[in-house]
Amino acid sequence: MIERISRRLDLNEEQKKRLTVLADRMQEQRAALHGSGGEPREEMRKLVAGDKFDRARAQALVGEKTAAVNTKSPEVIAALGDFYDSLDAKQQA
Repeated sequence: MIERISRRLDLNEEQKKRLTVLADRMQEQRAALHGSGGEPREEMRKLVAGDKFDRARAQALVGEKTAAVNTKSPEVIAALGDFYDSLDAKQQA
């Protein structure tokens, strides 16, 4: 992905570095969102496995995902801003 975007936008080395940082931050956020809870479908199955919907676990899952977004989003936004701001007008278009 980095190379394809780099070629398409004709990025210089500094811009490539910033794009790599952005990709890394996005991957970190994705990993944090996935968490250690396992497969999302399996998590959903667990919520409905009993005779009652596990509201407490559902709320806990939402809390975990929200915390991951709140924790990692500032880093993703900063990296995206740094990358975008390093582009010239033609590249931004």
